[in-house]
Amino acid sequence: MLRRAFAGGAPAAWVVGNTVYGTDPGLRPWLEAERGGYVLTVPKSHRVWLGGRQASAQTVVARVPADAWARLSAGDGSQGPRWYDWAWIPLAGECPPGWGRWLLARRSLSDPRALAYYRVFAPVGAPLAACRPE
Repeated sequence: MLRRAFAGGAPAAWVVGNTVYGTDPGLRPWLEAERGGYVLTVPKSHRVWLGGRQASAQTVVARVPADAWARLSAGDGSQGPRWYDWAWIPLAGECPPGWGRWLLARRSLSDPRALAYYRVFAPVGAPLAACRPE
């Protein structure tokens, strides 16, 4: 479906998807080749490369310093803005010029142990506020 949409020139600034799409081994590389920015949910056990080592998303995010979190809305809900703390960590690996990969984490304000994890591919310099899923 995405292949047809991209081939037909459908405008798409971002592709977002749940864990089914975030763990699909072919989707992320295809989107990157197409220069399609994405924010895809991944499980806490998802492995990412930092430098020369791999670690789970949960392990990487547990090392994020307190001052690296930013409070942003995830969009309006039935009772107004849905506020979360967000952090993103640059990932290792070759990227097309002008693009980068990140691990993005969303943390609940009411229960800081409640976290969600995302893989992001975006233009370098894209603000965190533009990359969070709504």
